[in-house]
Amino acid sequence: MIRYFLSAAYLGSIAFSISAAAAESSAIDSHKGGMKITTADVKNLAKEFVRNLSGQFALDPMKKEQIGNYQVPVIQNGDWILTDHPLPLVASFSARTNAIATIFVKVEEEFIVVSTSLPSSAPVLDHNTPAYKDLNDGKRYTGEVQLLGKNYMADFNPFRDKDGRVIGAYLIGIPLY
Repeated sequence: MIRYFLSAAYLGSIAFSISAAAAESSAIDSHKGGMKITTADVKNLAKEFVRNLSGQFALDPMKKEQIGNYQVPVIQNGDWILTDHPLPLVASFSARTNAIATIFVKVEEEFIVVSTSLPSSAPVLDHNTPAYKDLNDGKRYTGEVQLLGKNYMADFNPFRDKDGRVIGAYLIGIPLY
């Protein structure tokens, strides 16, 4: 198994707008060859992504990094640091699958982007999205999202520390053409 020493990406400006549509069993028509992308498809990709993160998640509040306007504690998965520059896991996963990947760290009420395969990104997850509410409640959100004007079937899932607190999250998204 290859161990990646992971890191944060430069942040730009994208709003995470989530469409409330898409129930657990929904299928969304893609315009590329009539192919259907389902919530199960994105959840399967998310499982593949998370297989690379099999350690215990933890924050190191003594070590902080400046990301945008935020002082962010280092988030780790076992021995892997997820807040260094750049993040090979996110980039290689996206290149191999053609899906997008983003890692967030939770600081107070914000989910701050520490790495993303999107060309530009807002520093935080929009509070007005169903994904934000679900993540803040410690729940997974799977459904259609719009990022940089493009639609994706997306899976947002929280990371928890050994005490069960939500300390971060990931986003995996399949483009809907």
